[in-house]
Amino acid sequence: MASTFERNEELCQKYARFASHLDRWHFKTIYWSMFVTNLLVLFVASWTYTRGLDVLEKYKTETRARSKKLRLYIALCFGCVCASTVIVVMEAFCLMALQFCDGEDLISLYWSTWTMIQVGSLIAMVGIILALVHSLTDRTHPPWALALGTPVLVIAGALHFTHACIKRRVKTMKHSSEKKEGGPPMSQVNTIQVDPEDDEEVKGEIVGFTIEGGPIVRFAQPFTQPLPDHADLLGSCEDNRPLVAYRKDSLRFLSLKDDFEPKSGGPA
Repeated sequence: MASTFERNEELCQKYARFASHLDRWHFKTIYWSMFVTNLLVLFVASWTYTRGLDVLEKYKTETRARSKKLRLYIALCFGCVCASTVIVVMEAFCLMALQFCDGEDLISLYWSTWTMIQVGSLIAMVGIILALVHSLTDRTHPPWALALGTPVLVIAGALHFTHACIKRRVKTMKHSSEKKEGGPPMSQVNTIQVDPEDDEEVKGEIVGFTIEGGPIVRFAQPFTQPLPDHADLLGSCEDNRPLVAYRKDSLRFLSLKDDFEPKSGGPA
């Protein structure tokens, strides 16, 4: 027995908005056209991500070119997210018109498909942006799939990235406060101080010295910024780890012991 539907003009105008004057044929034509269009936008975003991976492989040591390319692909993917957002919102109005203005019996099937595929595609594109931003800033990727991931994984990745940013900001403020309260005297050369909490995020290690006495540092990840004038790139080790030689006296290393142990006095 077919269900009877009595159209409520107030609800139709309230929820369907611009689509309230359309009929069933227009509803479905517009909805399915935008449905396919959003999938095409998802394809473009996924292609952008693969191009970003190619950039990481191609520009291993060229930090400036790699950073420029990654920013370009992040901008393209952001454009895909904006386009997908507009499409998803327009689809929602079409579905509300189909529900409140036409009384579609299978409207629950439409809503479930829209939520799973269309909204899921939008969130997956956001995951691509997060993955590219991790690569751009040389941050360690979380141990779960981020690019084209499920909504739960993308939300967890966003929280993970936010936590890392806050943690780094707090450490920077803490170090600045310690220096103002009477830390080691600052000189004109660069100072590198090791924080024991950063052992799990070691950025590099000294592997030797140049003939002039400058340190040779092997970093854990490729650079995203150009090297300073007092540093020279020697090459890359396994896993694309840069090997950099610094000029003598251009770096100054401080240990935790230097911060808290007083200078010993002369012989009695």
